[in-house]
Amino acid sequence: MVANVRIKKGGKMKRVLLISVLFLFFLAGCAGEKSLTGNIVAQGTRLSYAPSIGDTLLYKSSSDIVTEFSEKGYNKRIHRKSDSWTRFTTERLNDDGSISFRVFFDKSEGSVIEGGSMKPDTSQNELIGDYLAIVVDSSGQMLDWNGLDNVGMDESGVDRGEAIANGYATYQIEYFPARNLKIGDTWQKVVNTNTTTRDGVATNKTVKNYTLKDFVEYGGHRCAKIETKVAITVTGSGTTEQEGEIYSYEVAGTGDGKGMLYFDFEKGCVVKNNISWMIEFTIDQTNESTGEHQQVTYYEEDRTKTELLE
Repeated sequence: MVANVRIKKGGKMKRVLLISVLFLFFLAGCAGEKSLTGNIVAQGTRLSYAPSIGDTLLYKSSSDIVTEFSEKGYNKRIHRKSDSWTRFTTERLNDDGSISFRVFFDKSEGSVIEGGSMKPDTSQNELIGDYLAIVVDSSGQMLDWNGLDNVGMDESGVDRGEAIANGYATYQIEYFPARNLKIGDTWQKVVNTNTTTRDGVATNKTVKNYTLKDFVEYGGHRCAKIETKVAITVTGSGTTEQEGEIYSYEVAGTGDGKGMLYFDFEKGCVVKNNISWMIEFTIDQTNESTGEHQQVTYYEEDRTKTELLE
């Protein structure tokens, strides 16, 4: 996520560059599930997207997001609630073991509360009708992406398309090792991504730990129930242009999250995957012409429920 926020202080508007990433960590409940028995428990199974190759699946995500930022006593809070619909296709398994995915952004609706007033949330409008194609290797790293033709460099010089692609590949596409997995097994995905700015880069290291908790029947699907825990480290430096002025910046922060996902091991698709995460970081920014310095603290909490519709 890249947000440009205007902070009004002493009658003067200052634009502060806030750099982060798209983080999606999921927290799910247990309603309607029933533990499976028999060979699946004793022998385990391979988890893979391969059975869903060629299928296009419709998902709905419902998000509740609170962001706060402050600078020298000034504090601003924004609360967003939104629903979005995406069509997800596992396109092919490539010869090198990588998998190609395509996401089509169908529609979005919601509201945002800021300064005591409510208005429609239009933050996702530029994505609607666009697509994102991603290639992920056998270890869960993104190799390539394309699409998002309506999303480019923002006025600060941040490549928003790259940030969205990095976030989607890191948090929306799951990693499974190439072996049978049994209840109690654990595995890990470590991803380092870069978001390009005008003359610099913001680097995000994400460590995602998986634990297979059970095999269950959920919503008519035979699923692996998997607990996830995530740790994030954000660092970066560079320069950016804001309202005709050049600023140097440094960003540093951490975050964590946890969740539970349900993956249909027969059909090769996510059935439910819900979010609970937070991140906090600081941005030190200096006007290279005047030497004026600002430090902004940014905090965000996100709870998102994603479910398979068809």
